[in-house]
Amino acid sequence: MKTLLALTLGLLCSASVFAIETLDIALEADSLKLEYYETTQRGIIRLKGCTYCDQDIYEFKSKPAIEKNGKEITFDFFLKDFWNARSPTIFLDKKTKHVIRVIYLGGK
Repeated sequence: MKTLLALTLGLLCSASVFAIETLDIALEADSLKLEYYETTQRGIIRLKGCTYCDQDIYEFKSKPAIEKNGKEITFDFFLKDFWNARSPTIFLDKKTKHVIRVIYLGGK
C-alpha cells in the first residue's frame, strides 16, 4: 500500500514537469473590425473588448480559416459578415502572432 501511495504522489508531483506547450494563442473579444487588402492578400484585425490583448492590431499574411456558429465558412463570406460577429475568438500563431483562425457567433 505504501508503494502505491508513493507512486501516486510521485506521479502527481512530476506532472508539473511535463508541461503541455500549445501551438497557438486564443484571444476572445466583444467584437472585431477587419481590414483586408486584396492587392497584397494581407489584412489586419482589431479586437474590441479584449482583456488579454497586448496589441491593438493583429495581422494575417494569408487568409485565416473562419468558423461561424460551429461551421466552416469562406473568407469571402466573412468579409461581408464580420460586423455581425458576436463573441469573436482569434487564434494566433505562437511564434509570429499572426491570425490563423477566427471563430465567432452570428445570426443565421
